[in-house]
Amino acid sequence: LSQGGEFAFVLFSISNQLEILPEDLNRLLIVVVILSMVLTPALYELGNFLGNKIDDWEKGHPDLDSMKFSSTNNAGTDLSAPIVVLGFNQSGQVLSSLIAAPTIKDVNSSPSEVHRSFVAFDYEPKRIKAARSLGLPVYYGDGSNKSVLK
Repeated sequence: LSQGGEFAFVLFSISNQLEILPEDLNRLLIVVVILSMVLTPALYELGNFLGNKIDDWEKGHPDLDSMKFSSTNNAGTDLSAPIVVLGFNQSGQVLSSLIAAPTIKDVNSSPSEVHRSFVAFDYEPKRIKAARSLGLPVYYGDGSNKSVLK
């Protein structure tokens, strides 16, 4: 969440003068804004530190390259119009199975007409290895990274 700013003090002052908020709540909100302003620089540094640790962790796992999506390791995956699933945790697995499952309309169709494909991205190597051992199109990548989605 974003930090509270100086404008909050103006709003709380006006709400106090107009008696919109109870005085105790007004004081509490002022403390919350002050704390958020004080903690934001430290949380920013913590985020940078953790991001660097994650980058270092990825560099320490050379087998992740074989799990990344590329033209050489996606053989057998039909990507004419895939549905992209970001995250292959329990929810992603359920969603993927629903995407791949035939629908009532498909039951009456010939098998060649039943065509739904998905590709999933996850950043947990164990989960990716397990899914790929079952022949599922799951690749290493962080869905919040725009280069993964290209």
